[in-house]
Amino acid sequence: GHHLGKTHHSYRIHTDTHGTTWWTTPAGHQYPVEPETIGPLVKRLARDRPAEPAETAPF
Repeated sequence: GHHLGKTHHSYRIHTDTHGTTWWTTPAGHQYPVEPETIGPLVKRLARDRPAEPAETAPF
């Protein structure tokens, strides 16, 4: 439903530098939507990454 409202009813969407998404209605009212945490954020170490494939010869 939100997609149809955004597309066909002149709602505007803006995401600021903090990750908050702002919905602006055709009447000019603004509604913030904070980003959701979707799981633990884990930094992968280089040793945990898969090896890069070897380059093939250009001929």
